[in-house]
Amino acid sequence: MATYQTVAGSAALFVTLVLPTIADQFRPGDGRLQMTLMGGLVLATALPSVLLSLTAFREEPPAYEPVPFSLGQSLRAVFANPLLLRVLGSDFAVSLGQAIRSALIVFFVTFYMGRPDWAAGLFLFQFVFGILAGPIWLRIGLKLGKHRTAILGEVVQVAINLGLLLVTPDRFGLLLALTFAQGLAQGSGNLMLRAIVADVADKHRLETGEERTGLYFSVFALAGKSAGAAAVGIALPLVGWLGFDPKVVNSPEALTGLLYVFALGPALAHAVSAALLARFPLDEATHSEIRRQLDAGPTVLVPAE
Repeated sequence: MATYQTVAGSAALFVTLVLPTIADQFRPGDGRLQMTLMGGLVLATALPSVLLSLTAFREEPPAYEPVPFSLGQSLRAVFANPLLLRVLGSDFAVSLGQAIRSALIVFFVTFYMGRPDWAAGLFLFQFVFGILAGPIWLRIGLKLGKHRTAILGEVVQVAINLGLLLVTPDRFGLLLALTFAQGLAQGSGNLMLRAIVADVADKHRLETGEERTGLYFSVFALAGKSAGAAAVGIALPLVGWLGFDPKVVNSPEALTGLLYVFALGPALAHAVSAALLARFPLDEATHSEIRRQLDAGPTVLVPAE
């Protein structure tokens, strides 16, 4: 399921990016047309998506009588679970690194590389190969285990982003190669971490009898969304403080500052993500034993809310 979500998300983003890229080839610089096409895509897909969500799957009756929602119990279930907090912190760092790159890539390609014609195309180039990333990392995960695969993916992304420090305006081929590698590494951490959340929920259910899978995936999604907002609030003011301004001709020092933030920001974020998963105790053997006990035990659950 996690692999399907990663591939579907990458494919959807690819389709979204294709439209402004095509528009830029026929009417360069027409931001109004690009926004119109993207907005039209949202409207064209929103209604079918809502209808499918409401009708595709029949809702089963609850296995137990719902109880009133308790904010205190929900917060305790999250903040009293150290494994979940490590996963959330790791996902926040992954998403932060990805969002910093996304926030600055147009500026980097346009102003540092001097290739505004590739500003949208390079982003699209990355996501073309990002569609392949899910199945690749799934196979690696089956061999190495989830948390080891997540660490490997984050270390690879650290290396890729550090490689950007070697990119100069006359080394566009190197940038393409690193973007290709970034596409294949894309989503490795998100994919594995999403799968680990389910393992953490199983462990919590075995220990407490509480079904918290929905809550845990909700806060997991929140961690990624908040990282995206934090990235914009960090990256854009930082490059501005270093002297970069997209409205003027920038000095070499300002462009170098843009390069450093574009390369080192994601590299540091991915390194933090990997560090949070080091020596993660919930490995495949431990989770298999948890599943064995859950499958052998009673099916009655304590409702979460």
